[in-house]
Amino acid sequence: MENKKRLKNLNSWFYFNICEEYYKKFMQYEGELISLKNNDLALDFISKRYNLRIKRDNFAFISLIFAVMHLEAFIYDYAIINLPKKLVDEHIDRLDTVSKWIIVVQLTTGKKFPRSNNTFRLLKELIKYRNKLVHSKSKFMEEILPFDVESLESYDLEMENNAIEIAKQTHNAYKTIKLLYELLYKLDENKTTAQTWRLFFKNHNWLL
Repeated sequence: MENKKRLKNLNSWFYFNICEEYYKKFMQYEGELISLKNNDLALDFISKRYNLRIKRDNFAFISLIFAVMHLEAFIYDYAIINLPKKLVDEHIDRLDTVSKWIIVVQLTTGKKFPRSNNTFRLLKELIKYRNKLVHSKSKFMEEILPFDVESLESYDLEMENNAIEIAKQTHNAYKTIKLLYELLYKLDENKTTAQTWRLFFKNHNWLL
């Protein structure tokens, strides 16, 4: 019998729209950084690259956080549509995000969530990195005195390593969403909700 339950105020859609909007902006500044040419004025170059990185990383941070918010909201929505509300509210909703995906997928499809593939690894990595961002701790840094190019270049290199990591995780965040819906589409014989999202991503194939 077809499940007739419907939800209102679907925050999962709202969160994804924000994730996508800021992912586009992140990609824009990523492109500007890649095309930025070095010049003889080292301080000017470092300053310009620094400002571009700040903008890019701001957009990356927002996109990544909302990617996780989307995945958390969606798996709850998927559970509440397909499972008894009491079960979801009293037991499943208390689980961490990774566990929710494992348990809900198995309960709704009757098939185990494959933990040996790349999708599961990316999901765990994404949640771990999100937690690192939102629970970050400030650290002391050496004051740059005198204000010289060598000190700035050293600090610039540290920033670059951090920027490389957040860029990687931001790309993976969007990729993880797509892979999870592809997986859900394969496992869910009903396919109603999974197909909706699969078609949604197909219409956004510029990001796939």
